[in-house]
Amino acid sequence: RHSAPERHRYRKRPQSRSPPRSEKKRRRSSSPRNRKVEDYRHELTRFLDEQAAVNKPEDFWKFHAKYQALQALKKTSETDRNKALNVNFIENATLLYDKLPVLDRNGERMRISFEDFKDFLLSIRVYQDFQQKTNFSKLKKLKLAQNDLP
Repeated sequence: RHSAPERHRYRKRPQSRSPPRSEKKRRRSSSPRNRKVEDYRHELTRFLDEQAAVNKPEDFWKFHAKYQALQALKKTSETDRNKALNVNFIENATLLYDKLPVLDRNGERMRISFEDFKDFLLSIRVYQDFQQKTNFSKLKKLKLAQNDLP
């Protein structure tokens, strides 16, 4: 038999997955600022499914990235897209904002400004409009193909 000290000599302690304390302090001591919607992609995917009826979140996030890049180029889009798209998200923006998760997956408080959230809702609306137009064009092509059959 081995004595107690010899038996434990070869056993390794499990390492913590959390960052070292110095990193934790640095991260928490930084001033609380609002983060962009993209920083909470994981947490917002569930929101997309439950509150916005987006069935393919990966497609939405690709669309969102392209849409944000396009908006950054334009920066002069003063037209009211809410009227053009005819969807009532902004009226319920406060209610939807309250349904966001409070904590991110690291247990820290989510910090998305209301304006960034409204922009996020607008991109959801544009994405849904795009999906609907795509589906209608596919349906139109199918109907034309059916009419061409003998």
